[in-house]
Amino acid sequence: ERWSDGRITLLGDAAHPMTPNLGQGGGQAIEDAVVLDLCLSKASDIAAAFKDYESRRIARTARVVKEARRLGRIGQIENRAGRVVRDFAVRMTPLSATLGAMRWLYDFDI
Repeated sequence: ERWSDGRITLLGDAAHPMTPNLGQGGGQAIEDAVVLDLCLSKASDIAAAFKDYESRRIARTARVVKEARRLGRIGQIENRAGRVVRDFAVRMTPLSATLGAMRWLYDFDI
C-alpha cells in the first residue's frame, strides 16, 4: 500500500515481494534503485523524494507482482486434464505471441 514513511523507504523485495515465475525480483530491485537515485538527485527533501519514487514505481511493480502470481498459478496446475491443456497451449503458442504478450514488461518510463 505504501513503501515510504518520512525518511525511510523500502525497495526490491522488501517493498514488493514476488514469486519467481517471471524472474523479475532482481530486475525490479534494480529499476527501484535507478528511479530512487533519480528522485533523490532531483529533490531537496528526502521524504519528498521517497514519495516521488513510490508514486513512480508502485503501479508497475504491482502489475509485475500480479502477473508473476498469475503465471505461478498456471504453472502449478495439479489437475491432470488442466496440465495437458496448459502444456498443449504453450506448445502451440508462437514465440512471437509470447514475446508480444510480455512486451509490457520491458516497456516502461523512468
